[in-house]
Amino acid sequence: MEFCEAGKNWYEIECVVGNRHGLHARPSMDIVTASEEYNGNVNIIYDGKIFDAKSILQLMGAQILFDYKIRIRVEKGEGHEELASELARILNKNY
Repeated sequence: MEFCEAGKNWYEIECVVGNRHGLHARPSMDIVTASEEYNGNVNIIYDGKIFDAKSILQLMGAQILFDYKIRIRVEKGEGHEELASELARILNKNY
């Protein structure tokens, strides 16, 4: 899914958290690490709230559990689709 908001072009995918422990410290840190390497904005959207994927505190505070439906939103740029796919993979990896 692609859309434009406030002058930015975004790429967005929807996924279900497959990690049986939800979004705990280790996958949150992996998401932050992957997102920090990207030059654009990266967000996790859950329950109508937008969380910065480059902030471990925001991700941990989101309290996203197993089987929750979330959206990964990446500002369009070089490698945006690959990053979104990588974040979805992390959310489904069992640690």
